[in-house]
Amino acid sequence: MVLKENKIYGKPKNEIQAKEYIKELLHGDKTHYIITGISIIIDKDGKYKEFKTYDKVKIFFKNISDDEINNWIKTGKALDRAGAYGIQDEFAVFIEKIEGNYATAVGLPIHKVYDIIKGYI
Repeated sequence: MVLKENKIYGKPKNEIQAKEYIKELLHGDKTHYIITGISIIIDKDGKYKEFKTYDKVKIFFKNISDDEINNWIKTGKALDRAGAYGIQDEFAVFIEKIEGNYATAVGLPIHKVYDIIKGYI
């Protein structure tokens, strides 16, 4: 999920909402968070163990013009991403920096998954 000022940004319903999302994420200090949840069930020797956790990264946007936002939305990819953007797509040019793990921002915090399963492999 994408989170800014206690508002959750899921996948936009249309191009108008996608533009609104990006504009809102640019508002103020141009920062927001991506939070990715993890749920793992491990079966070892007939015993199940469940792990639930999450990881969070802070994203810093650069300035983005209306034309740049419109061009991004025209790719069609904005409608398939929480917050109306994907850090792994062409939109990456608008990311100033990330505080945290890139894999978390993409959607699978593999470093945390490894820490959970390493004792079972």
